[in-house]
This record gives sequence, C-alpha cells and structure tokens, in this order.
Amino acid sequence: MIEMAKQDEEFIAEIRAGLLDLFGGDEKSVEKWLNSPNPAFDGEVPQEMIDAGEAELLAELVEHILMGGYV
Repeated sequence: MIEMAKQDEEFIAEIRAGLLDLFGGDEKSVEKWLNSPNPAFDGEVPQEMIDAGEAELLAELVEHILMGGYV
C-alpha cells in the first residue's frame, strides 16, 4: 500500500510539472485546469480524479498533450 501511495505522488509530480510546462509556468492556470470540469474526462474535475486515485490516467493525458497529441 505504501508503494502505491509513493507511485501516486510521482504521478502527481509528473502532472504538475507537465501542466506547468504547458501553461508557461503559470501556477494559477495549472490550478484552474486541475479544478475545472474537463471535457476529455466527460466533465470530471481532474483534482477529484487525483483524489480518487486516478493520477496515472491524468499523467498519461498530460504526457500525450506534451507530445503534441490532441485531446
């Protein structure tokens, strides 16, 4: 169980780093993205998904976007 928590922390760190890159280092934009309903997730709020243990899915999406993929 501790291993999973550490893994989630790593995914969260990847999400934040990727979002900061996407938003040019603008922390307010990162917070807005994390706390707003997202159509890519059927209107779910990314932070709520992280809280529900779905950080890996979000990390994959952010990586996809950073690689030039469409959402």
